Amino acid sequence: MNPPSTPRTLPRLTSLRVFAAAAVFAYHLWLFNVVTFLSPARIGYAGVGFFFLLSGFVLSWSTSVTLPATTFWRRRLARIYPATVLLIAVTLFVPYGGSVHPVVFIACLLLVQAWSTSLGTTVATNPVTWSLSCEAFFYLLLPAVLRQAARVRLRVVAAGAIGYFVVASTIVAAFAWKSSRHPSLALIAYSDPAVRFGEFLLGVALAIAMRRGWRPPTKWCAGMILVGLLATAALPRTAPLPDVWLAPAWLGIIGLAVNRDVDHPDGVLAHPFLVYAGEVSFCFYLVHQLIMRNVQHMVGHGGVGVALLILALASVAAEPA
Repeated sequence: MNPPSTPRTLPRLTSLRVFAAAAVFAYHLWLFNVVTFLSPARIGYAGVGFFFLLSGFVLSWSTSVTLPATTFWRRRLARIYPATVLLIAVTLFVPYGGSVHPVVFIACLLLVQAWSTSLGTTVATNPVTWSLSCEAFFYLLLPAVLRQAARVRLRVVAAGAIGYFVVASTIVAAFAWKSSRHPSLALIAYSDPAVRFGEFLLGVALAIAMRRGWRPPTKWCAGMILVGLLATAALPRTAPLPDVWLAPAWLGIIGLAVNRDVDHPDGVLAHPFLVYAGEVSFCFYLVHQLIMRNVQHMVGHGGVGVALLILALASVAAEPA
């Protein structure tokens, strides 16, 4: 059970999803040359890493250890699967999407495509669903992780999460270094669910610590953010290394946001508009690249006007029916 002073809902964390989705959106605008002056957005893909940490935190914060695993899995399936399958199906009928091998299509429907070492498989159909393939793996393991964590001291939980993250980060660094000669290694470092599980575990450990009463001091949060930003600025940014460098910053941001939600429920990030935008950010994330590539295909050029059109269409498509 949550401590009495711990709110179950965290509006600021919901609002922060908007900024992570915006970073990924800006990255794709730059990647596909829709808006060429967005070169600072070239590491915007690291917004997905924030989603992974946030997912680990929120699910661990809100899930009781006594909840049956089958109930947890059923709820998560109901949350992400209908919209995911719909968008995968849509790719069969739009210009940018095209046909894929039936086995690849089934892999995407089963959310196992991110385990592939082939880029064509990992980003087949609706490309952004590779991250949901990772999430599906995280969901599969989380009930067991929470049960085991409940049996050990907090320092063991922290050590386990940090240890896994360090090992995964070492793999990312090693594979990024060799990526120019072996592109499949870069793909593994970026999208392999077992590698990305390290970020999810950091979020899990922070949530468990806070549910047990630990409150990250503001200085700790600020220090983590500073470490992440300095590492990103000073160290190599060969993709996907920024995913590793920015992880401490994501932890610090989440810690600050949760502390504010506990002590001061009102504020800019708790504004209903931002909270609502955060709630629909998942659907925005699902549709934005598909809309972007098809709009670009139809108009045949880019520019700020095209970017705004894509943003408007994706925002409308993300609205609940």
